[in-house]
Amino acid sequence: GRTDGLFVPQMPILLTAAGENAKITVLANIVILAGGGIMSEKAEPVHSTKEKILRQAREEFLNKGYRDLSLRGLCGKLGLTTGSFYRYFPSKEALFDELVRPCARRLNQYVGPVEGGPPWPAHMLKIEIQRLMTNTLINTIYDDYELYRLLFTRAQGSAYEGFEERLAARYGGLWLELWRELSAGGRVSRRLPESAVCCLAGNVIRLLLMIFEREMDRREALEYGECLLEYCYSGFRGLTGIDLSMI
Repeated sequence: GRTDGLFVPQMPILLTAAGENAKITVLANIVILAGGGIMSEKAEPVHSTKEKILRQAREEFLNKGYRDLSLRGLCGKLGLTTGSFYRYFPSKEALFDELVRPCARRLNQYVGPVEGGPPWPAHMLKIEIQRLMTNTLINTIYDDYELYRLLFTRAQGSAYEGFEERLAARYGGLWLELWRELSAGGRVSRRLPESAVCCLAGNVIRLLLMIFEREMDRREALEYGECLLEYCYSGFRGLTGIDLSMI
């Protein structure tokens, strides 16, 4: 029917009073959106739909990986058309990015200075500081384990493919700067090729991320991180004669 020229969908409406009060009650039971349209009572806010997409996508990406996830299949599970999906995300890449970008940004901060910022001072590579940072890093990963697993094990085909290697290269670059500083000061007892320094240091990151391949729980990962640091620092001391705790 119509109420003062406004089309009212045919639905059960409880009228509790007559006259003007009835009109107010009728209007209070109808959801009217700006733009001249009327939405049913089942319509959801935009942020709610976006969160549902992200939750379902997280599950689908974990099961299938980025490359094999079908947007059509994802939309089918969500009860959305692909056109509706594109209202929230312009592409599958943008959807994946929304999930893993905060994790990637956080990890970049742990393995080196902010890109474009001042370099870390050498004392940042002391084993005591690196032990604290490694424990913090592992706990950060396990606080949101599934998203980090997405980033490191399900990113093939996305812009995040190879992210582990980029992290390793950054960490290797930090150690190379330290190596150059120590060499210039005559503190190195054995010369090593710079490429070897980068590769060996980068392996710390690669080895640390074995926590995903081995499916370690948090306790195992923390113990492994401690062993890994001792192993790597002992090797550095054996190769160069430098005790990094004394930097």
